[in-house]
Amino acid sequence: MKSLYVKSGIFFLFLNSFFRINDTGDKIKSAIQDYYKNYPQEKIYLQTDRSAFMGGQRIWYKVYATSYGVPSRLSMIVYVQLIDEQGNILVRNKLPLKQGVALGTMQLPDSLPSNHYQLRSFTSWMLNFEESGIFHKSIFIKNLSDTVVKVVTNSIQAKKFTLHFFPEGGDLVEGNICNLAFKATDQNGLPAEVYGELKDDQGVMITSLHTIHDGMGNCSLRTTLQHNYFAIVHFPDSSIQKVPLPHIKPLGISLRVIEQTSEIISLQLAYYETLKGQFHDIHLAAFQNTGRVAVYPLQLEPGLNRFDIPKKAFSTGILRLTVFDKNELPQAERIVFIDNKDQLELQLHQDTVSFKPKGKSSFTIQLKNVHPQLDSVNLSISVTDASKAVEDSMSDNIFSALLLSSELRGYVNNPGYYFRHNDEETQRELDLVMLTNGWRHFTWKQILNNESLGLTHPVEKSQYLSGKIIGYKNNAAKDQPDVQLIIQNEDNSKFIGKVYLDSNGNFALRDYNNIGQSVVYFQATNGHGMNKNFRIKLNVNNADTLGKAPDAPVISNIQNSTFNSPLWMEERDQILTFRAKGLLKPVTVRGYTPSKSEMVAKKYVSQLFEAGYYHDIDLINNFYPNSIRLFDFLKGRFPGLSLIGDEDNPVFDFRGSDHQHFTLLNNGEEPPASIHAPPTSYPYFFINEIRSYYVVAKDIPLSDIALIRFIPPPAPMAPFNGALIGVISIYTKKWDEGMAFKSIAEGNNHFIIHGYSVNREYYSPDYSRNDNLVTTPDNEPPYIGMDMHPLITVALFTFHFIILTKPKDFVLLLKGLTIKEDYLTRTMFFTSNSFG
Repeated sequence: MKSLYVKSGIFFLFLNSFFRINDTGDKIKSAIQDYYKNYPQEKIYLQTDRSAFMGGQRIWYKVYATSYGVPSRLSMIVYVQLIDEQGNILVRNKLPLKQGVALGTMQLPDSLPSNHYQLRSFTSWMLNFEESGIFHKSIFIKNLSDTVVKVVTNSIQAKKFTLHFFPEGGDLVEGNICNLAFKATDQNGLPAEVYGELKDDQGVMITSLHTIHDGMGNCSLRTTLQHNYFAIVHFPDSSIQKVPLPHIKPLGISLRVIEQTSEIISLQLAYYETLKGQFHDIHLAAFQNTGRVAVYPLQLEPGLNRFDIPKKAFSTGILRLTVFDKNELPQAERIVFIDNKDQLELQLHQDTVSFKPKGKSSFTIQLKNVHPQLDSVNLSISVTDASKAVEDSMSDNIFSALLLSSELRGYVNNPGYYFRHNDEETQRELDLVMLTNGWRHFTWKQILNNESLGLTHPVEKSQYLSGKIIGYKNNAAKDQPDVQLIIQNEDNSKFIGKVYLDSNGNFALRDYNNIGQSVVYFQATNGHGMNKNFRIKLNVNNADTLGKAPDAPVISNIQNSTFNSPLWMEERDQILTFRAKGLLKPVTVRGYTPSKSEMVAKKYVSQLFEAGYYHDIDLINNFYPNSIRLFDFLKGRFPGLSLIGDEDNPVFDFRGSDHQHFTLLNNGEEPPASIHAPPTSYPYFFINEIRSYYVVAKDIPLSDIALIRFIPPPAPMAPFNGALIGVISIYTKKWDEGMAFKSIAEGNNHFIIHGYSVNREYYSPDYSRNDNLVTTPDNEPPYIGMDMHPLITVALFTFHFIILTKPKDFVLLLKGLTIKEDYLTRTMFFTSNSFG
């Protein structure tokens, strides 16, 4: 074995062509490096707290974004969508990325039918490339109204099977022995086990076929142009198909990977020349999307040639190999997976484990084999009831998603399977994936000529508001308009100012990182007031503008029957029982004209705050004296809700709920119990659907309020489903309803913009309290005692955390991504049984 194959008879030819060969190699290497510099590939992995949900529940998730194999510093905005099997986008989230990480929540509508759905996540930059590079995660959502257990399918139809052949290196070449891989699937893209025979057109059997793993297999054969070849394949439904082999090239180079050790990758290149020296001088390019590129000038002799590539120059992940002839034309391509076994090793140690209801369990996680250059790690932990986790250790995890699935074409079944073990059999099966799935190709002519790809989506560094004056003419300075903006954000913060135009009438407000919905009032002025001769067109950068998502497979092993476990049924019954305590949700009859109060609610209230039974007070269409304090105004306004005490020490009660009276602290904040546990003497207060407190809400003048909505428990938008009293949501008037600055906004046009999604704060109950909280059922994931989000972030090599959870068994999912080097942890699954 050698890295350069040269015989003495061709030594002078090698000298004469050395400089030209080197020039060609430098050009190829430079072109590939420029491509990765100009068009880096971003990847997304989205970790959720589980993979199966009930309608109306909340998905907690954490987004990891990488480029060049490390946390991405390219894009700073990420999008997450919930889509159905028809590609309809049902829910959208937009989040800021900080050092490649984002935390988010998604409220599931309770009206969704039981079915498989997808979470689709991407950055704006990723939309410039193929859909196969977008992250997709299949989940199952169960509608609570379903009582019949059934498997959801699009339609009942007979299975259809297909078989595809994939010659190693890309082509069958006349006279060369070729490794021929194949893959059998059903109509849903899932693997099918098959067997059969390869024959020529004379009926002579060449070799037998049978699948080795997940519908994949391979065989070797030598082809000639004198014969046609086909396979007789037997499928699982007893059907038999005759499948022709791919076209045979009359000449070319065959590329095979012979073996892979810890140090080298051994390749075999073969050709039979028709013209002397036609494939003598070649280049082998080896490259990864981390930007690592190597080009080797090689000289071939007719027949078999073997070369070794050192692995130390490449990182863990897919390595792409392309053979170029002396005219820079690709002759063969192959991908291999390199596992340098440099991922972090994690060990879980139990400190204390309690199986009592809502008991306290403490654990310590240690990181082993830490790289010397690694000084920080970003990890996330989710804790889920074992019977509700519905996690498959063979499905995609952060390791397989970022290093395998994101670079391959088509569906890879159970990608996590290939990283559970390092034995030779698993490595052979992983290589079948390399042979049958390929990768996202780029056009070599375009790359080598440094041609632009014609990008349509920018790299988003921040939100910005941009616009253009329609009909703008850059003439006399006295006629030049200014643009005045008045922006009211969902959190009641405001922006008032001017933006200035460029020579074409464009303007922009950059780094406008608002959260939630905002109203923008704008007008063009010329120094003497509003100029009605100008019209303004506004736009907010948002890559999530499509009404439908591109086609992508919704494939999942999670079935409706998953929800038949006792704990799932118990949770379903609890939710339905809570809902039954309230009145039925109002029904809008077609043809019915909404009242003015209903129109106010429609204008102010989002879908999240429409859940369950509620009662509204409209303060726009009904007059109330501004002298009335909110405390006095709320008395007797809502069915079942009573209010006693005084303004500084109120006691709320809903239908005789057992409560404990807390006294407000001197600093005006609610007592610690209201933070660490549901405040049983207060409802949860929201101002413009942002979590707040009674001490803040009580001083809002009635003249500034448009609508007050009371939502009795269960109130899914609030911690602990609204606890014992529920939610009071207060909506302050917008400027067009008489808020302050109305005189400024008067006569302005307005524009609704949607900024970053409003994230729900993870509720952290204090189970050590000795009150009815211990017996109150949980409708959220177990509490992790390190963070206010179930997917926590840490930066220590050894750290300690506490789990407070209800069931006896649970699953701990630990997934991570390093900050500086491209070392990724594998998913680790722990159950209480493995703790000893």
